[in-house]
Amino acid sequence: MVITVRSVPILVVDHAAHTFALVEHARLYASFQSDRAAITGQEAAVVAYGPEGDVIGVIAWEKEDSDCTAWVALVAVAHHQRRRGVFAQLWSALAREVGCVSVRLGAAVDNTPARAAYESVGLRATFVIYEGALA
Repeated sequence: MVITVRSVPILVVDHAAHTFALVEHARLYASFQSDRAAITGQEAAVVAYGPEGDVIGVIAWEKEDSDCTAWVALVAVAHHQRRRGVFAQLWSALAREVGCVSVRLGAAVDNTPARAAYESVGLRATFVIYEGALA
């Protein structure tokens, strides 16, 4: 499938991409699959558009200047476009655009598809967060 990938500041993303990103972020945050409370507006993004011009994926990140690490705030691929190479194309665009030597992102332990996608581009889990109720 041929898709178009564009890199832009998140606040300049067209309305459809911005809406897609916010809806996906809200869905992910509600299900505790994201460790970021909100898209702050300081992020940059790469956006994937399908052949019909519809938004089919977004990766938004924020650069931490102290060690030039990119913190990925959101990875979202439209459900009907998963397992079609959209994430790989977005990741390649991110690698070209970010200008940093390392990247960090979070994924829920039980989000096997996301973890497999991240590992497919060479990322590895380096930290585990434990959660629980205080008795």
